[in-house]
Amino acid sequence: MYARFRGPLIRYSATSDTRTPAPALLQADTGDVPEGIREVYLQLPATDPRVTDLAVEVTRSESNAYDKTKAVEEYLQSNYGYTLELPATMPADPIAYFLFDLRRGHCEFFASSMAVMLRSLGISARLVNGFLQGSFNDVTGHYTVRASDAHTWVEVFFPSYGWVPFDPTPAAGRLAQPALFGRLGIYLDALQTFWQEWVINYDFFHQVILARQLERSTRRATTDSRSYFRRRYRDLVVAVLLAGGLLAALHWRRALALWMQEAGMRTRARRGVVRPEDATIAYHRLLRILARRRIHKSPALTPGEFAASLAGPSAPLVRDFTRLYVETRFGRTAGLLPRMNDLLRRLQALRRSQ
Repeated sequence: MYARFRGPLIRYSATSDTRTPAPALLQADTGDVPEGIREVYLQLPATDPRVTDLAVEVTRSESNAYDKTKAVEEYLQSNYGYTLELPATMPADPIAYFLFDLRRGHCEFFASSMAVMLRSLGISARLVNGFLQGSFNDVTGHYTVRASDAHTWVEVFFPSYGWVPFDPTPAAGRLAQPALFGRLGIYLDALQTFWQEWVINYDFFHQVILARQLERSTRRATTDSRSYFRRRYRDLVVAVLLAGGLLAALHWRRALALWMQEAGMRTRARRGVVRPEDATIAYHRLLRILARRRIHKSPALTPGEFAASLAGPSAPLVRDFTRLYVETRFGRTAGLLPRMNDLLRRLQALRRSQ
């Protein structure tokens, strides 16, 4: 893949081969998988024997790796439901719990179950984390990709073609998330894109474009500038007021979205419902509290490294919070969220006392 950037996060071009081999080619690909691939991508955790039995049963009538993979993919899509609302605690084997008891979950459950089932059949498989394509903004011509578009799927290795993607998550879990406020959200996203590109990332490239536009506008206006500005005055006032209103709406939209996220996280914590995103929401809250004290986390540091680098009265609280964050985000231990919120309150109180 090749990419050329013009300003951070705004414009780039890329060339990528997204072709997938035809099913007939994959069905006939019965060569040997390299030993290095098999050694890594056939490893299994301690697994409930029922998972392997289920994989054998689902693929009983299939004779090649591709058809077995498709059988597992379609079985999971058809027999399990998609949800982000999960129980407060998970047993030691969450995959068996998902497959035989819960029977609903988010993309990580579907992808992990498929990978384990395939590996138990001797098929090399791995998880892939990334993002869905996002929502198209017809005002700017851009795709808006949000954190809620994060997704997990599976890749299976075929000797002649390499890694080929499969997605066992039902369609409900593969749809891009709509804008928060519908059509208004689309316009606010467009305004945010304009602000990012023409203010924050204003560079020589943008100077050239703007200079050309000003040149054309000036040439038209010089014939009768006084009449021109008299004619445009009311339009200019309306445009300025509208832009100011949109900027204010954009500012409060972020604040409102943040407030709604944190309120939802606290409500789910009281109900004992766990979502991986809730731990992330709480951690971002921690970073904002620290930023008000001019303590900023470098993107190069992991949460653990950042906590270990701190000193002073807040350091023990941050270290305790980070430990709980890791357990909640990656261990799905929802019972820790109330303790995380309590640590956030103590950090805020500490900041006020100083």
